[in-house]
Amino acid sequence: MGLISTLEPSSISLHIQDYRVTPLNPSLGARTRQLERELRRGVQAYPDLQRRDFYDVELGDGWTYIHVHHDARTVFIVSYFGLASCNPSPITRDFGTEQREGSVEEMSPEKSSVTYEKTSRRNSELPQFKRMVPADASRFELVADALSRSFQNEPRIKYTIPDEQVRQEVLPYFFRSIAIPVSRFYGQFSTTETMDGGALWIGPGCPFSFQRLFRSAMPETPITLRWTGVKRCVEVGVQLDQVRRRLVRKPHWYLMAFGVEPSRESEALRGALIEPVLAQADSDALPCYVETFLERAVPFYEARGFRVEGVGNIPDGGPNFWAMIRTPRR
Repeated sequence: MGLISTLEPSSISLHIQDYRVTPLNPSLGARTRQLERELRRGVQAYPDLQRRDFYDVELGDGWTYIHVHHDARTVFIVSYFGLASCNPSPITRDFGTEQREGSVEEMSPEKSSVTYEKTSRRNSELPQFKRMVPADASRFELVADALSRSFQNEPRIKYTIPDEQVRQEVLPYFFRSIAIPVSRFYGQFSTTETMDGGALWIGPGCPFSFQRLFRSAMPETPITLRWTGVKRCVEVGVQLDQVRRRLVRKPHWYLMAFGVEPSRESEALRGALIEPVLAQADSDALPCYVETFLERAVPFYEARGFRVEGVGNIPDGGPNFWAMIRTPRR
């Protein structure tokens, strides 16, 4: 077991002079001078761990995603979002417009009363949001509400979004329109027959990162978060990405989110929710990874083959967490 006493800073100071700044889209031109000015004096940036020389750059009123092309001595502005762009919309969103592969299987009540979806989608990029209503949107609502109540007082969520009222508004949107669609498209989504819990997995081979998810999701968020809250969400997510990549370097299943309606909480139900992927991982000889911010959850995962590989804490007064890996069982 490793010890991560404090996570290493995930940001760098990006200091670039004498490079031309060029927007890839004319609508991004308004950011050119501001970015040039910040780059000359040094600006905080987050490297994209999956794409060389791509960065998320923190500006005063938002985030700019850039590519530094050294051969051309040019900084390309790829995209931008600011807090002012977070406008409400009544439309439920799903990821992508293509037909998903795979099938929906319902396990019999005698086995586990859990429904789960399997997909074989393996693209190299997380897609941008598409304005479309999924056929089973009402199902998302129920599971999203259950997960929201499960995560309402989770230490990481309370740290990143301290205001209880804001958490009550943000979490249902996050699970309904972001986390659940991502898991359906790039992994596996399990829920109970009564939709009072869910396990959201990212599958092996998908270069998932919080940065990409955040860039895709933030412009659509119907809740205006304070800038300090946005920054904290990004920093915590990027730091956890770094820990996961440090501890498990080969293809693996990642349990992105997992929870049950508090009034229905039971170890048997929780176990049934994650068992389909654990069995599939064993069949494919693949490891599974999860981080938990609840020490009381560690024995639950250990009973299912996970082992603690790193114990750490989020800097600046953040909560402790346990990084756990499950090796496949033969």
